[in-house]
Amino acid sequence: MALPALAAAAKALDSIKQGDIAELKTIQKYHPDVLRVFQCVCILQGKVAVRVMDNATGKKEDDWIAPTKQLLNEAGLLK
Repeated sequence: MALPALAAAAKALDSIKQGDIAELKTIQKYHPDVLRVFQCVCILQGKVAVRVMDNATGKKEDDWIAPTKQLLNEAGLLK
């Protein structure tokens, strides 16, 4: 049951093109689901969140935008 899902995931990854990455770089505000996926990829790649102050709550929170942008700019992302 897990092997077909793994094969489908690998096939989906192989379908990602450099143009898709370029499009992701232009997005100003990511949908929360997209940001969650990037958070997972960043963690797998050893990236850490930036701690920023949330003006609404006055508390620090993890911001994954900067590590995501850094990840998208890496030359070997699709390898």
